[in-house]
Amino acid sequence: MRASTLNVAGIVGFDAAAELITGDTVPAVTQIRALRDRLQDRLLDAIPGTTVNGHLSRRLPGTSDPSHVLIAIVLTRHQARQTLRLGIGRTTTAAEIERAAALISQAAAMHRRLAPAPPERIRGRRQVRRPPPGQCRPPPRARR
Repeated sequence: MRASTLNVAGIVGFDAAAELITGDTVPAVTQIRALRDRLQDRLLDAIPGTTVNGHLSRRLPGTSDPSHVLIAIVLTRHQARQTLRLGIGRTTTAAEIERAAALISQAAAMHRRLAPAPPERIRGRRQVRRPPPGQCRPPPRARR
């Protein structure tokens, strides 16, 4: 493409996408939010100890939580590595939600049977961090 040449295909595609989004936004948002809540409820019921990262109502309808801020919201590295971010769109069906919940629950149960205990649970206390050679104390922890 030469300089100052308009991207006609991109403009037409953007227009088509804008029409799709603005056509039935309110029903789609309501449906997506209901599906998200259904999946969340299934997973919270099926997997003991499961929590939701972030606010339960002030979030986008199709996402479970923003993934790039997990450490910033003071999760341990172990907790952040065990986090799933799930997205739901306008074409997601209730059957897909039920199947996803079943598969994720099965995978979590298998992981818990096979995986070793995380350092935070070994002998009921946190693992002590030793300072590297040459340092007299560990680096300061991030403030909340």
